Amino acid sequence: VKNNTAYLSEVYRIREFLENGTAVPAVFVIDVNNLKIANDTYGHEYGNELIITAAKQIIRCFGGENVYRIGGDEFVVLLQDKSNEECMELQRKFEQTESMLSKGTMLSAAIGFAIYQPETDRSYDDVFHKADVRMYEKKIQMKREESEKKANV
Repeated sequence: VKNNTAYLSEVYRIREFLENGTAVPAVFVIDVNNLKIANDTYGHEYGNELIITAAKQIIRCFGGENVYRIGGDEFVVLLQDKSNEECMELQRKFEQTESMLSKGTMLSAAIGFAIYQPETDRSYDDVFHKADVRMYEKKIQMKREESEKKANV
């Protein structure tokens, strides 16, 4: 997994390609849920193990070449020339296997993606923002479902 510095360098490159009309990026934003709870309950060393487990799962789904850890529990995957259907399939694949992240804890991950649309997106930031909003919508849905499960117990 590449770091935030590598991510920023790649974003700079993508912005140049967008200006030339030679890039169609797909952006996936992935956020690990409940990491603070795991850190507070089991310690930061355990939290680090969970981040590593999450990174390995993301790599299994997307390959390691385009995966970036941009913050404590946030990852971005940058892909080129993927159709909406291909991206939806990658998201489904990740969501089907993301329960493997848990290792017996309450850990899960929310994911959202967006593909550059030249008719509506003016920049890479527009694409990232759409992916980020979709990830947060998924995160809210997951929390709602978790609360409903707890209420039914």
